[in-house]
Amino acid sequence: MTELLRLRQTIANTWLHWMIELYCDAVGFTIGGESYLLAFAWYLRHFTESDFHLNQDEMSLRSHPLSWLRIQFLALRAKNNGFEKNAEQVLSQWQSIADALNIVEDYYGYYNHALDDVLMELLDCMVTEVSPIEYSTFLDDTNCTAYNNPIKLLDVAWKKYLESPLEYPTWEAEAIQKYLNK
Repeated sequence: MTELLRLRQTIANTWLHWMIELYCDAVGFTIGGESYLLAFAWYLRHFTESDFHLNQDEMSLRSHPLSWLRIQFLALRAKNNGFEKNAEQVLSQWQSIADALNIVEDYYGYYNHALDDVLMELLDCMVTEVSPIEYSTFLDDTNCTAYNNPIKLLDVAWKKYLESPLEYPTWEAEAIQKYLNK
């Protein structure tokens, strides 16, 4: 097998793992909505160089795509679902860190953004096939409150945190007690 064929096979094998992770992220977003994007971006924010860039050998057969690529796919999913503001904010934060670290996006043939739409369509089909309960089911239900549904609680929590981070800890303590005592 030539070196080029070996590289192509390695990329294909790597993408098997990456698609599983991107699929899990898509399902997480479907269930958790905007709060999933915000929590995921917050959780992954180690902001080390390896979140943004690896050399070609390190990318080989890696079980997870780079965090930056995962965030970009989640932000694209969020934009497609009407959450442009927070999707852009998350992307801007990650881009600022990449700029501060002098990182130029390069996947060494493992990915090209020309595939974004094709992969989003494939992920959409995968999510449709599984049909998880969508976050909007809970957010649109007038009987659903932050104190009787964890999805609604997370949605309200992120909104509270973003609008008033200094007052959030007090609100959170009260909200958790109300949720637990429902």
